[in-house]
Amino acid sequence: MHGPSVYDKIRRFNTVFGLPVPLVIYSGLDRQALATRIHDQFMEMLVKEFAEGGDVLTKLRDERVPLEEAMTDLADWLGDIQVYCASEMVRHGIPIEPVMHAILDSQDSKLEDGEPVVINGKVHKGQNYVPPEPKIMEIIRGVMK
Repeated sequence: MHGPSVYDKIRRFNTVFGLPVPLVIYSGLDRQALATRIHDQFMEMLVKEFAEGGDVLTKLRDERVPLEEAMTDLADWLGDIQVYCASEMVRHGIPIEPVMHAILDSQDSKLEDGEPVVINGKVHKGQNYVPPEPKIMEIIRGVMK
């Protein structure tokens, strides 16, 4: 690996921007107030960011806008959303990579013979589906020790 991890970069980002960076998940007594405040701030930020998606879509639809420019705006917008979500995970003390692996492994378990199960145009869970929550709970319990 070259340089700091994504988690370390997000922690630095949060620190520089004055966002709380708990060392353990809600170790303080006022956990509900802290969680609510953090979540409310995050939701407000996402609402604003999603609204910007309309501008990105307008550029994508406008054939007068060079495709490279529209795709650059799309990549920047999607990247910002990823950074905000990763930042929120760090703010809550949630490790990014293990949780993402648990979720992606769960998505893979939906497949049957390497293919999605599609019924009436909707993707369904295959017979070997394993939900991510038990693995995520194991990860969270490890962080909270």
